[in-house]
Amino acid sequence: RYIFSGVLNGWPGLTCLELVRLERRRIAPEFASPKEIMSGQLHWIRLWPPDSTEPERRRKSIHQLMEPCMPEDTNNSILRATLQGPQWSGVGWSGDSPGFVFWYESLLEDQPRFSYGTNMIHTVEEAICTNVHMISHRYAVVNEKPKDKLTYHSLALLEWDHGRYATVVESAYLNGMGGYEGKANWFDDKDEPPTALYKILPPEMILPWRSNSMEVRCYDVPSRNLEEFKEFMEKFTGPTKRFLDPRFTFSHSARLTYRAKSNVAQYLVNYCARDWSYSELKRNCQTFTADLVGFLAGKKGVAPFHPVNRVEYKNRSHLFLYDSGMYNLNKIRRRQSRKPR
Repeated sequence: RYIFSGVLNGWPGLTCLELVRLERRRIAPEFASPKEIMSGQLHWIRLWPPDSTEPERRRKSIHQLMEPCMPEDTNNSILRATLQGPQWSGVGWSGDSPGFVFWYESLLEDQPRFSYGTNMIHTVEEAICTNVHMISHRYAVVNEKPKDKLTYHSLALLEWDHGRYATVVESAYLNGMGGYEGKANWFDDKDEPPTALYKILPPEMILPWRSNSMEVRCYDVPSRNLEEFKEFMEKFTGPTKRFLDPRFTFSHSARLTYRAKSNVAQYLVNYCARDWSYSELKRNCQTFTADLVGFLAGKKGVAPFHPVNRVEYKNRSHLFLYDSGMYNLNKIRRRQSRKPR
């Protein structure tokens, strides 16, 4: 096995990556064989690992290597390396705390605290959720295009029994917070890099974002209730600011029996662990927010904000309740119980 142990392209989270494949782009007049075309190697020649099904003579003619290294004929060559992270990187930012969910507790009495994954469940400050709200807005754009006018971001605002702060809960692109240098719309210092959030962000979370996967973000914000949060949004509403057309479409008391902060953290980890895929129409910030506020309030019929997102929406509030690992365990047991063919 060959491991890249440095920092790739300046991303602190891209380290300790295993080399899977090394390829060279074809140069005219090289042509792909029918087998290579069928295997997806039309424009690229695999250099390493060598294809064991190819005759030795053929492997030498296409310069396949027994060990990954730079080929001798590198003039005018373009090389491509395929790397992969450890197995746990598919379910979390570290091996000991799975779950693409984080909580930024910016208003603790001693100092801010940042935690993520399953470890977050045991570290968050204890409080009881009292009210939950659904809020939606467009992003500020000076010259809005038709798609911009249809694109709304939704979030949930949670109020707590201590009345010292509220919490914004939203879903967005996986690794987006680290990729965008900790610039969150919910804090005054967003346009003053480096932000306080970025300074406390663990290096393993600073990665290129993935638009087909999601993370769940929780921020404790100074606004203590909905009215104060409305004032905050109003301050940053305008074509050259942050928000456009803020809407406050759902408010209700939180009626779930177990609604402490640690309980909410567990629900979010459960939800995200079962399915962290992201889609503009089927699974996005609006569908997540509808699931969450309806779940905490115990209300049926809560739907995404925009009619376009309601077309294929299916409520998935049940995902908050169950340990995803148990479902995977059952699948493994079923496979093991099957008789070999």
